[in-house]
Formats: sequence, C-alpha cells, structure tokens
Amino acid sequence: MSVLSGIVVLSAGELFVNVSGFMGLPFSGTVVPTVSFPFRDFESGVSTVSATVVNAFGSAVVFSGGSALATVISSGGSVSVSSGGSALATVVMGGAVQFVLSGGNASDTFVVGSAGFEQVESGGSASGAVVSNGGNEVLDGGTAQGTTIGNGGTEFIGSGGQAFSTVISSGGMERIPSARRVARSSAKAASSLFRQAAWRLARPSAEAAF
Repeated sequence: MSVLSGIVVLSAGELFVNVSGFMGLPFSGTVVPTVSFPFRDFESGVSTVSATVVNAFGSAVVFSGGSALATVISSGGSVSVSSGGSALATVVMGGAVQFVLSGGNASDTFVVGSAGFEQVESGGSASGAVVSNGGNEVLDGGTAQGTTIGNGGTEFIGSGGQAFSTVISSGGMERIPSARRVARSSAKAASSLFRQAAWRLARPSAEAAF
C-alpha cells in the first residue's frame, strides 16, 4: 500500500487519489502550489493519503481503492469520495463540503462549522458522523448510520435518504423536507464562496474521464 502524507491543496489545486493510468506530477515537497489555473496532481497507485488539508477552492477526489485519512477541509474546499473510495475521520469546517457519491463511504466525519456540509448522494453511505455548530448532513438519497446531531447541527433527509440509529442531542435537529427543499436550504445556508466552490468542484464524473 502506497501512502502519501502531509499534503496541502491550495487555491485552484486539485488532488486525485488512486487514479489508474496516470503518473503523479512532480512538485516541490507535498504542497500543490497556488496557480491561476487548475493544477492537477494525479497520484497513480497511491492508495492512501493522510493528514491532508484542502483549502479554499482546492479539491480532492478519492477514487476506487483509494482512502483519505484525517483530512481537514477548510472553507470553500471540497472532497468527493467516489465509488469504491473511502474517507475516515474527515473534519469539515464551515463553508466546506464532503460529497459521498454512489458506492463511496465516509466514516467518523466531523462537520463542525456553519454552512459545512457532508452530502451523501444516492448509493453513498456514511457512518459515525458528528454534526454540530451549524454543520449539516444532507442525505440526498444516501444512507447514514449512527450519526450524532449536536448543538446547532442539522440532518436533512431528502427523497430516498435513510438514517439509522441517529442520536439527536440538545439543540440538534433532524429534518425531512422534500429533496427540492433540501437543495434550496443547502444553497441558502452556504456562503457565496462555498457556492462558487461547490459548483466548480462537484464534477467527479467529469474528472474520471481524464
């Protein structure tokens, strides 16, 4: 198993984990530089990245067989966990988002800031998440097991979403609106910076074609 540790993904940087058929692009140390155009680092054969920090307008995509451990996603940053990929102990700060796509899995995620989101799409799964302080878990057709909703946290269960063994603490909330209302609520809650980042970065299926 190949492991890459201590990566920092800065503005306009993009990290792709366990991408077959690509060689990793060389760069100094383990910092994807800030550039005026998307800089892409394809980590071919690197199955695990740990202690990664994804900053504003940076993004990371975890493909099949890849794992992301102890990632911190700062405001405006994005991590997408695609089919066969996994994320463990991610910290989602305010204004950041972790997408768990069909076939992807996220465990022990901490969503700890206002307008921070863990969004679990249809076919995706999440377990052991802790959501508080304005954070949100959105089940847009996905499944969540053992989520703890703390003070100021919200779990939205959209169309097709399923939540099992949820613990709602004082000040926490679970909502079951329509899928359309979930999308509207998410958009209104997010800052303009987050919205720009989410629209630009939430395209893992397109990235898979590279």
